[in-house]
Amino acid sequence: MNARRVAVLVPTTGGLARVVRLEEKPHLGQSTVTGEGDFRPLPIAADYHRLADGPLRALGDQTGPFHLTLSGRVEDGRSWELPVLIAHRFAAHGAVFAPVAEADIVVWATGAVDGTLAPAGAARHIGEKLAHSQILAEARPEARLVVALAPGPAAQEALAALPAGAECLPLATFDDIERLTAGVAEGVKPARPRPRFPRTGRWGAVALVALLVAIGFGGSILLVKETTLNRFNSLIRLERLSAPDRESCISAHMEGRPLAAETLRVDGEVATIDGDGATCALRFTNRAASPVTLTLDDGFAGIVIAGDSPVGRPMALSPGASYMLVFRAPPDGRSSRLLARSETETAALTITSRGERR
Repeated sequence: MNARRVAVLVPTTGGLARVVRLEEKPHLGQSTVTGEGDFRPLPIAADYHRLADGPLRALGDQTGPFHLTLSGRVEDGRSWELPVLIAHRFAAHGAVFAPVAEADIVVWATGAVDGTLAPAGAARHIGEKLAHSQILAEARPEARLVVALAPGPAAQEALAALPAGAECLPLATFDDIERLTAGVAEGVKPARPRPRFPRTGRWGAVALVALLVAIGFGGSILLVKETTLNRFNSLIRLERLSAPDRESCISAHMEGRPLAAETLRVDGEVATIDGDGATCALRFTNRAASPVTLTLDDGFAGIVIAGDSPVGRPMALSPGASYMLVFRAPPDGRSSRLLARSETETAALTITSRGERR
C-alpha cells in the first residue's frame, strides 16, 4: 500500500503551525497536543482532548487516546479545529504526514467545527493568516494545494489572496471533509457518506463514546426459548447504554459521569428499547470464540454515528471485542434488523424502539 504524503497547516493570526505527527497512544489517560520537541501540552490541549476523545473517537475508526504534535505553538481560539479534524481524517484513511516541500497534498485550513464535525461559522482574519503562510511557496509544482474553510465571505477573501496554483475548497459538511481526505492511500476504501442528522451542542452527542469504552460489560444473559435469538446470544451480547435524558447522554462524557448498562430485554427474535432521549447507545460484544461479522440494515440510518458502524455494511468483531453504536438523535419509533455471522453460525435479531417514527 502506497500512502500519499500530506501536509496539513494550522494557520493563526500569530503564525503558522504544521501537523508533524498524529499517533495513537493507548497508555495516555487522555488525548493531548504538544509542540515538536516539547513535552508540555499546548494551551489548546484541553479543548483538543474534548474533540479527540469525543466526536473524533466516536467515529469508530481510530481508538486513541491521541498525541498530536505541531511544529509551532497554537495559543487558543477555535480556528485550529478544522485543520486538526482534517489531519485526523487523513490519518484514518492511511495518509502519512510530511513537510510542505515533500507533500503530495498541502492543505491550509482554518475554522471551528461543531458537534457533528461539520465546519461551523465563518473563518476570520484570512488575509492576515495567509500573510504568515509563505511556506506554501515550497509546495512542489505537481502537488495539490488546497485552502479549505467554511463557505462564506472568508472564502471570497481567500480567493483574492491565494498563491499561484492553489484552489479554494469550501467545506460545508463532514462529507465534504471525507471527500477531501478519503482514498489517500492505494487500496484504501473511501468512507461512506455520513447521513444527515440534527445538530446539537458544541461537541454534541458524539462526545459520549469516549466514556462508553470505559464502561464495564455488566448485565446478565437472559434465558430465552430455543429460537434464533438463543443462537444470537451465543454470538453477541447486546446492551443498552442509557442516562436520565438526552442532555445527560451528551454531558456524561464531558462531566465524567457513568452511563447505565443493561442487557436488552427480548421477546422471541425482537429486542425492544426505549425510543426517547434516555437511550444513548447500543453495545455489541462478541461472545464467540471466533470473529463475528455484524450487519445492520438502514433502519437506524441518519440517527447514529456513521464512522465504521455496521449500518448497511459488514463489520467484523474479534473475540471479546465490543462496538458502540451511538445515537445522534433518539431512536423514536425506528427499527433495524441485525445479522450476526460466525464461522459456524448465523443468527438475526430485530431491534425496535418504542414511539412514533419521525
